[in-house]
Amino acid sequence: MKLWSLFVLILISSIPIAIAQTGSNPDKNMTEINVFTTYQPHSAEFFKEHLYIADGNSLLIYNTSDPENPRIINRFSDFNAPGQVLGLSISEERLYIASGPGWIYVLNISDPEKPKIMYQINNLNFANDVATAGEYMYVADANTGMLIFNLTDPRNPGLVGSFYVLRSNVSGSLQGWGGMAVAVSGNYAFLSGQKEKGFYMIDVSDPSKPREVFHSAGKNVYDISVSDIGVYLARADGTTQFDILDLSNPSIPEIVDGFSILDSADRSAIAIHPSGNYIYAASGNTWHIFKLSDKFAPELSIEKPMPSPTITPVQTVIPVETAIITPAATIINGDEKTTGKPVNYSIIIVSIFIGSIVLFYWVWKNKIKR
Repeated sequence: MKLWSLFVLILISSIPIAIAQTGSNPDKNMTEINVFTTYQPHSAEFFKEHLYIADGNSLLIYNTSDPENPRIINRFSDFNAPGQVLGLSISEERLYIASGPGWIYVLNISDPEKPKIMYQINNLNFANDVATAGEYMYVADANTGMLIFNLTDPRNPGLVGSFYVLRSNVSGSLQGWGGMAVAVSGNYAFLSGQKEKGFYMIDVSDPSKPREVFHSAGKNVYDISVSDIGVYLARADGTTQFDILDLSNPSIPEIVDGFSILDSADRSAIAIHPSGNYIYAASGNTWHIFKLSDKFAPELSIEKPMPSPTITPVQTVIPVETAIITPAATIINGDEKTTGKPVNYSIIIVSIFIGSIVLFYWVWKNKIKR
């Protein structure tokens, strides 16, 4: 009995050692080059040479002609009380702002240094985020999920469709959890639900009949950005995590890559530079600027986010202190399944072999003593 106990002990102790030796070197295609801080970033979007940030109670506008050293040129807060700026979307030179109970503001940004409010769209609901595509406006609504409007008459958009987040019949009336973030690409809308109700992929080819094609529960998704690589999901509530979805199979989107900022944060946001060479990722109130050396999706984890005391961007280049690979994940049947790097089984086998030799030597030695 003692022999078997010793053998099991050696076997168990050798496996962690083997796995620990299978670590990979950091991915070199993504480098942090700068950081800056804002008040309360919710969402961000690039347009031409400028970055627009929905920053809680203000619209921040940065000149990014040098994407490695953004320069703030305006802090716009000329909104009616309570003056919230929670989400945004740009269509040509019109900037749509989701303003909570103020619902939707539309600004003219032909002159980024002097944006002007064109009009306000009122509604009884609470707008957390907004996306525009063609003649339609998609609103992440706190009382429903997602509302779809026709913008043929831009000042008086007509409601054409709605999508409920985990809808249920409460007290005889149809209600749903709120939508938090929304983005649109082609025939699909991407929506996150409040209170960890998950991420939804919705077919909006017929805006009057939005249809769910995929749903996955998990950590809150606070911001969504669409790029040539895929769809970026910005998660938080603990370690800030940015996942990249491959949509080659829309019914089963796959998280093919991602990166994390190992800092506790209750919000996150992300924006992809038009060149595709830079990623702006916010963890809490700190924005990290990453440069991609190629167009492959990143696999990076930043252990120590570099702080910046003011809203003015840091002008000096700050190197990444430590970077490690984070495993990708695959969404299977609505759940996220973590899939790490392949284990080096040869090392495990060698470890077991060494453990066996130690065991037999111990047995042989005890026989001699007898």
